[in-house]
Amino acid sequence: MAIGRDENNMRYQALSIAEKSAYSQINHALSSFADTIDITGIDKKVDIQRVIEAVLADNPQFFYINPSQMAVVSSLSRRQLRLSGGVRKSQAMRMLNEIHTVAKPLIEKAVQSGHSSYEQLLSIYESLQERTTYDNEELNAVARGKPRRLNAHNAYGAFVERSAVCDGFAAAFQFLSQQMGYRCTIISGKSDHPSYGSVAHSWNIIEIAGQYYHVDPTWDANHYADNREHSYDWFLVDDEHILTDHTWDVNTTPVAADDSMLWHLKKRLLVNSETEIVDVFAKAAQNPSKPIYLRCTERVWSNKAMDEYLSELLLNTALKFHSKAEISYSWDENTGCFFGRFVLVS
Repeated sequence: MAIGRDENNMRYQALSIAEKSAYSQINHALSSFADTIDITGIDKKVDIQRVIEAVLADNPQFFYINPSQMAVVSSLSRRQLRLSGGVRKSQAMRMLNEIHTVAKPLIEKAVQSGHSSYEQLLSIYESLQERTTYDNEELNAVARGKPRRLNAHNAYGAFVERSAVCDGFAAAFQFLSQQMGYRCTIISGKSDHPSYGSVAHSWNIIEIAGQYYHVDPTWDANHYADNREHSYDWFLVDDEHILTDHTWDVNTTPVAADDSMLWHLKKRLLVNSETEIVDVFAKAAQNPSKPIYLRCTERVWSNKAMDEYLSELLLNTALKFHSKAEISYSWDENTGCFFGRFVLVS
């Protein structure tokens, strides 16, 4: 069951009383596909831009709004918020129906995957990796200050056009999780990109049983695109783990302190010693058809050149169990996450 009441929305909770009132008014108007909103009764001290950002972050169904094409127009007797650059009401309704058509079987699959929140959310996380690709052309266009494709930034692009950048991935995950009854919002901040350095980035924070977790479907989807294996480095992580590579205004989000949902921890692939790494590699060598995952705690790799160490250890393990073998791998020094494969040579 989808969450719809304003007080259930995360970004709404971070607003002042006056801002919450404005949020509710704007949210109600957008729910009716309005392109002009009378804001005369809203206190002029309220930062309308901040409220709009909160409304859009909490509501992925407002995908048709172009936040860069909004303006407050004032006269002697009234103030209006005018929205332009979006789509007509009839088109927006049709597009929303298309989103629901795509989302429905993904949600049904998630519900059938297991009874726990973890299993269900993991299912939609994997589904997004499988069906949506990252739009590198749009990333380059944004870097030049000339975005070309609005839908790359919303749930429609991720679901229907099957191509998106980070805010589109985040909106898609949020839409699915909200339809399943979870409180989830979008965070806008910065993260590290291999080509552009620190860049504007969007991801999610979700509530499960009173605890909050970060989810970054974009970075894991990029890993899937490169390796054709699901990735979980950024799935249900706490503040401490996400802060290794992400920054944002922490005053706008609740504290995420629980790390018990880490995928590697649940799979017993969170390693605390070099001996545990050797054990993981040895087990993998005996079943080389499967990929190798592990996540190192900081105590393991903080004082070691892990990239070189892991590649040498992986190759030695491969040759110990197989007469001829090659390896492929990736190591992320920000997260401490490793992914690799044994490739047997005939």
